[in-house]
Amino acid sequence: MFEILIRTVGIVLPVFVFLTMLNVGLTQQLHDIVKYLQDRKSSLRMLVANFILAPLLLWGILQLFPLDPYLRVGLTKFSICASAPFLIKLTQLSEHDMALGASTTRKYS
Repeated sequence: MFEILIRTVGIVLPVFVFLTMLNVGLTQQLHDIVKYLQDRKSSLRMLVANFILAPLLLWGILQLFPLDPYLRVGLTKFSICASAPFLIKLTQLSEHDMALGASTTRKYS
């Protein structure tokens, strides 16, 4: 039973992430997304935050707390992802422009 659940999640989770990103991309105007993609200073800050600062923060946390090796691997993989599935909701909750969230997830996911 547990193996069936693991296989199901392995299929359903990527489909969910893909459909979420597709939904956001289709609901935004192309020129709004392109406007954010052309801002090089903002793009560099997002790259540094997503691929340098987040993994460094997690590495520091993993040095402080002893965790199961499988959990350490999972958290490490999560920290080097560009937070695409969560960025859309965070953008919406902070009441910022959804095109900004869509451009960020398209560029770095």
